[in-house]
Amino acid sequence: MLAEVADGSADLQFVCKGTDVAFGVDGPAVMNEVCRANLSKFGPGHYYDETGKLRKPPGFKPPDILGVIMNQKPLAELYGSE
Repeated sequence: MLAEVADGSADLQFVCKGTDVAFGVDGPAVMNEVCRANLSKFGPGHYYDETGKLRKPPGFKPPDILGVIMNQKPLAELYGSE
């Protein structure tokens, strides 16, 4: 079963990375920004409400995806010139 899960995960990564290349997106930089935002949800001041939903701490900043894209390197530097 683990081999099938790993195969499916690899297929998803292949599609996602191919989409990044096709659209000229620095996928690793965007992923770093999303991870930063997601992990910061557990910073000081977070809590779970009466329904069990995680509530973000004061000062939480959502991922700045557009900012990452606007500051990314040219595609040739990211993925090679060919």
